[in-house]
Amino acid sequence: SSDVCSSDLNIEPTVTAHSPIASINIQKFIKNTILNPVLTISTNTGYAPMGWGLPAALGALSAKSSDRLICITGDGGLMMSLQDLASIPQDSNFILFLYNNFGYLTQRQTQLSTFGRLTGVDQSSGLKFPNYSGIAKAFDLKYFLISPKDNLKSKVSEVFQETGPIFVEVL
Repeated sequence: SSDVCSSDLNIEPTVTAHSPIASINIQKFIKNTILNPVLTISTNTGYAPMGWGLPAALGALSAKSSDRLICITGDGGLMMSLQDLASIPQDSNFILFLYNNFGYLTQRQTQLSTFGRLTGVDQSSGLKFPNYSGIAKAFDLKYFLISPKDNLKSKVSEVFQETGPIFVEVL
């Protein structure tokens, strides 16, 4: 498919993302999808505070008017601030991109390198995460799923055709 960028969709997004998602994936995501060029991006660096992304996005939403407010976070980070989904205004064009790697990536890496075993970092080591489509429904958010077999650009473009708050789970 052809490249899709924010200028093609006539939007001026503001983006927040947290580490490790920010350091691992956001540059590739921005380069390969609709967020090129991005006018405003806010990310934390250095300390990897899980859960920072969603509250930061809500702060940006209240501070700046933008065509779209995009929050890129991981499943572990979202679990640290899940209750903040209740604060997303229903009349906003808020999009939450949840990168689902099925656990706590940073803790997984640290436990493996330090202890050589895993405890409570993914399903195989005793961690359970919710069904995110059910979470989206509980907070009245439109839900999209992007799986590895999907064309990322076309699915993201489809998401941007929608209005209102949206929850996008990316596997």
